[in-house]
Amino acid sequence: MLSLLKAFLVDTSEEALLLPDWLKLRMIRSSVGVLVDAALKDLDPSQLVLFIQSFGIPVTSMSKLLRTLDLAVEMDSYSVEQAVLDKCYMSQLVEVQHRRGASGGEKFAKLLIDNESTDTSMDVDTVQNQTPVIQKAPPKLPTAIGVESFSISLVKLLGLNPSYGILSAKQEQDIFKGLQKALSSDILSRTSESGAISVFILTCEQILRSDSKMAFLQALHKKSYYSSVLFRLATASQSEADITKSPLAQKLKWICQQIIYVLSSTNSSLLTVATQFFNKHKPPETKMPAPWKMFVQKYSTYNSDNVKKIVQLAETEDSLRLEEVMQYLVKNAISQGDTKPLMNAMINITLKRLTSNMAPYIKTFNRSKFCFFVDWLECLEPQIISSFPESQCHLLFSLIGPQQDPIVVPFRPYLLALLIHQSSWDILCYYIQAVLNPSRTDMKFHPSSVLDFLHACIYIPKIWQGRYKKNKSGSEEDILALTEVQIQSVVNYIVEEALEKSPKEKNSNQTSLMDCYSSIEERMGLLMKCFALRTPLISCCVNHLLKLIKTDETRGKIGHELLLQAYHQIPSTLTLISDTIAFLSDSSSEVKSHHCKLDIISHTLLLALARTDSSKQCLTKMIRIEFICKKMASTHPILLLRQLPMMISLLRGRVHLEYHLFRQQNHIALFSCYLSIIELLPPFLFKTEYNNDLNDILFLYIEVFQTYGSQKEILHLLNRFFGFLIVYLSAKPAQARQFIQQYIHVLQDLASFNSDLMNIRSILAGSCMHYYGSSDLDGKTELSDTTLTIAGLQFQSISQTHIPTIANKLSQGNSEDISFALQELDNISYKKPSVIEHVVDNLKTLMHESNSQHRMMAFNLVMRFVKSNPRKGVLFISSYLQCLESDQVDVALTALEHLPEFTILVQEYAIVLLQKTFNVGMIKNINTANQVKATISYLIAQSGC
Repeated sequence: MLSLLKAFLVDTSEEALLLPDWLKLRMIRSSVGVLVDAALKDLDPSQLVLFIQSFGIPVTSMSKLLRTLDLAVEMDSYSVEQAVLDKCYMSQLVEVQHRRGASGGEKFAKLLIDNESTDTSMDVDTVQNQTPVIQKAPPKLPTAIGVESFSISLVKLLGLNPSYGILSAKQEQDIFKGLQKALSSDILSRTSESGAISVFILTCEQILRSDSKMAFLQALHKKSYYSSVLFRLATASQSEADITKSPLAQKLKWICQQIIYVLSSTNSSLLTVATQFFNKHKPPETKMPAPWKMFVQKYSTYNSDNVKKIVQLAETEDSLRLEEVMQYLVKNAISQGDTKPLMNAMINITLKRLTSNMAPYIKTFNRSKFCFFVDWLECLEPQIISSFPESQCHLLFSLIGPQQDPIVVPFRPYLLALLIHQSSWDILCYYIQAVLNPSRTDMKFHPSSVLDFLHACIYIPKIWQGRYKKNKSGSEEDILALTEVQIQSVVNYIVEEALEKSPKEKNSNQTSLMDCYSSIEERMGLLMKCFALRTPLISCCVNHLLKLIKTDETRGKIGHELLLQAYHQIPSTLTLISDTIAFLSDSSSEVKSHHCKLDIISHTLLLALARTDSSKQCLTKMIRIEFICKKMASTHPILLLRQLPMMISLLRGRVHLEYHLFRQQNHIALFSCYLSIIELLPPFLFKTEYNNDLNDILFLYIEVFQTYGSQKEILHLLNRFFGFLIVYLSAKPAQARQFIQQYIHVLQDLASFNSDLMNIRSILAGSCMHYYGSSDLDGKTELSDTTLTIAGLQFQSISQTHIPTIANKLSQGNSEDISFALQELDNISYKKPSVIEHVVDNLKTLMHESNSQHRMMAFNLVMRFVKSNPRKGVLFISSYLQCLESDQVDVALTALEHLPEFTILVQEYAIVLLQKTFNVGMIKNINTANQVKATISYLIAQSGC
């Protein structure tokens, strides 16, 4: 036996009670023998007697407890006897435990019997010698309420008449006992037709037909502990009555029906009594079902036509026997080993029901009539498609009803689930080819059913069982392996599904448009899985959508939305669109709130750019990130504009520093970098939805100039800022003028300190011209022409004198002239890189120059020009590739030096440039590893890593 640990109190050194009685009782109730033995150790007789009276003790534990009690009787029978208060009860308890199967306790039972007989004899002697005493009289039994006062007593009990007052609990019990006694007496005497039962039923009927109906029913429900007993007695009296001959039973059934109707949503015991009586006396079915064999015995063979006739006859004559008929037909087909006729019949019956004249109100049909055959269809052929592919394909995917408002077939999701989980891959491939075959004209498919099927095929559990869903190589796994023709079908289905949810009227609300856009967004995940990042499929999809936009106006709008969302998911699709400006200008504001893959990259880069400090590494990092962001801004302006609010928040809170700290912490460089990015965002930046954000970010620059405008390092930034304002005035005169007028005093102060900056004077002159003009409508054209002229003033003085001379020297001059022209162009373009655009052809030639000085300066000017406007990088692709392939090693090395930055600025051609670099290194035996590594590092940085 388990030896128990002992503990002693610190103050008195007495043994502490480690196992209280409640814990010992729980141990005895356990099925673990060791715990039971430990609990029975050192128990006194009173504890043993107490535990034997507890419930929930297993038989084995009770046997041990009884045997322990026998040992206690042997050791100290007097203590055991004193612990028992009711010996008769304890004897019965031991007998009950023996009937349960427990053993032991015989000595304890014998002790109880012996002591009980002794006590009885002593009681007899004592009674003979006792003197009589006055004893308390027994309680008075309730008397039955008379028939004449039965109705009044019932009304009093339920509290229906306020004039009787409020009864106490004892008064209610007395009335209830009287009513109960009266009803019971009628049941015993079988006088229900004229006694209290009759009065009770008639009273209830009379109240239910009066205006007090609801109050009466609520009172019955509130006091269901009384009413349920009374109604149980009333229903018991009429349980054997013939409902057709007994008026009293009919009235009681009607009363129960009223109770069921009102109290059906409750859990009242009265409702149970009423329901039992009402169901017991329901009228029998008037239509007796005919024997089911009469339908099948008319035909000797069960081919497809005969099965149709049998089913039609069974439905017409007796629909209750249709289940038995189908069960017989299925068993017969399985025993014959040929289920195809039955399968064909069931499919045709279901299809006929869907395509018949019943189709218009199929949305309110009895679903069991349709799903009945579907259940049997699954039993006969779990794979759904094998025997009759065409018919079953029609059942699964066909378009039912008009194309603009097709009918939703309720059992299709169930059949598609069976198809996905129980069919082989060959059958699924057959279906994929069938539904994505554009040349098929015999059947129109429901777009939602087809798209749901394709989506489910990608996520079949059997495909992913036992392996990771994500490919370790990081590439997208192509599950469906669709062709270009099939991807066009997928796109068409997405467009058709969105067309179903698109507004049918021109003046439709915004909710209908949002449903249409949401439908496209829900299918973007499927479309991306179908692409699997395969460039031919993406290109085919883009070309197909562009063709759809041009040829079909209705579907073209949806196609444009689909193309725009695809662009959000795969930004590189923009390179496949010829007119990118028109495409981005027509972008809808709804899509701009959706998730975009480029958000992570732009958010990371802009945040990294804003983390400034005083180190030289910070400035190098900012220059590196700047032209990556400029490339992003020039290629994907509307996607970068999504980060405009974040740019505003990152620029805030920096002008409180003293100037030397402001410059030392590279805050000037940050404002310059962000301005370089903003300069590439027009014309999309000037759209109405960005007006508030644009004004906020321009105000931050005004704060910088207002605080540090007198410093020389700010002048270049100030001149660029006002150059941007000139562009703003040219594009949106009214909005720009409104912004300028708010800060006209600040601008005038800046103009007084920096009178040599032409852009400030141009801004003030253009703003004043418009301010004193006639009207906004007339002033738009006037200001547009004026500001365009003003914007060209600064460059006009340069272009008329320097640029033609520089271009002439670069093309026809000698070595010294070329060096001088390049040096002069370098000085001019430092503040205005756009002037390089006029000598692009000359620089392309100089990139191949054998003179290292000319070549290096030409490359530096080209990189400066492309960094200022990455859109122009495509002009130098061919020349750069020729430099890599040049026979002159110095030319190739010069091109390799600029490979990382040039690749990131023309990222669309990154693969071509890297492949060419690798080939050059292999052929010419040039170590290109460092350049390739640096290029990949730039590309990784642009991926947000």
